Amino acid sequence: GELARDSVAGIAEHLDLDGAHVLDVGAGPGTITADLADRVAQVTATEVGAAELDLARHTAESRGTENIEFAVADVHALDFADATYDVTHAHQVLQHVSDPVQALREMGRVTTGTSTARARSTVASIFTPFSNPSRPTSVKRSAATPASSNRRASRAMTS
Repeated sequence: GELARDSVAGIAEHLDLDGAHVLDVGAGPGTITADLADRVAQVTATEVGAAELDLARHTAESRGTENIEFAVADVHALDFADATYDVTHAHQVLQHVSDPVQALREMGRVTTGTSTARARSTVASIFTPFSNPSRPTSVKRSAATPASSNRRASRAMTS
């Protein structure tokens, strides 16, 4: 849908995705996951449970998309090594987790030091390029995000 296209375009404008390995946190129905998979080498789709992950798996199968791996994962404690992914993406996830700041930390941790962790949400719309996974170079606030939320997220990611 339109949100999926916007989300993929939002990532594509910031870096070259050819050959990229992408982590899609909270894949939901998998529409964005599949759109990402059309543009990159490999996507790992995560969800909080197997039943939730089956939605994304069904979308991938119906589209014939084969470059997606599926994993049940908790965004607060991702079971991936540091700097595993070129891009980590979460669309409409942060408002559903108990600790959005920890979720952002984990997304940054598993993303390579020169690439992108991206969270897009109705509660927080944050694009954070990292030069070092533990030290973001910027946090940009959207109109939908209160400034105090970004300051808290920025302080947490730099501490």
